[in-house]
Amino acid sequence: MKWFEQSATEYESMVGRQLLASPGGVKWYGAYIILKQIIAQNMNDDMSTWGYVEKGETKATLAEKCGLSIDEFRLFITFCNDRFIFEQRNEKLFCQAILEEKNRYAKIQERKVKRLQTAQNAHSAHTDTHSAQNKVHNHIPQTHTHILPKGNGADAPKEPLKDRRDENIEFLLSLFKETWGYEPTDKKPRFVAHNFIQNIQSYLKKERSKEPTPEIIQAVLRSYVTYLKTQSWAANIQKLETMKLKFSLFKAAVADKENHAKNDST
Repeated sequence: MKWFEQSATEYESMVGRQLLASPGGVKWYGAYIILKQIIAQNMNDDMSTWGYVEKGETKATLAEKCGLSIDEFRLFITFCNDRFIFEQRNEKLFCQAILEEKNRYAKIQERKVKRLQTAQNAHSAHTDTHSAQNKVHNHIPQTHTHILPKGNGADAPKEPLKDRRDENIEFLLSLFKETWGYEPTDKKPRFVAHNFIQNIQSYLKKERSKEPTPEIIQAVLRSYVTYLKTQSWAANIQKLETMKLKFSLFKAAVADKENHAKNDST
């Protein structure tokens, strides 16, 4: 289980803060850590079992391992289920966060392998090029001809590099971390953010009949996050994809508010 590493700052995460402020306090936080370890130990060659507690585990056995009574364990699990920390799937306890931690570890290892291969290929290419240059130098007399390409010489003015980052995407990623205290766990957060921004642009263009400015888009995003904070199910959002899918609820709430305002004015 080398891939599973308990974060030294987990207590500062959104889940950690919720559990420490819960009725069970430190005791429930400790139970959460133990349950994650129990589930992580069940990650074997059978991928269908990943994220679940081991077959045969019951509320009684899990409560005993967590140092809780049955009644305490029921309250603890209910609290965690309401905040999407754990789930009940196929009548077994399930933890999505464990799968995401394993995916992050796999990606880190994959990047390490790619960096090593790139370094080895670069070294091999450098060695081959150096050997070929030595052969040419030894067999072909050298001539020196200096030609400056027209318009592209050292004195030619250079155009400033364009910033390829989309400011709305950067704003959304920053807003997510500012709101929930951690990075979104989507596999491709920038791709999801791009699609989400496109969704908002289409919505605003339809409502206003003109292309929205970045300032307007960002104001809508802030209003949306303010709306999400009033929803109990949004306390533990992990992904931008979840925010994107729930945006229709926000649009309906805005429309409802505008209708009430019109009725009151008449």
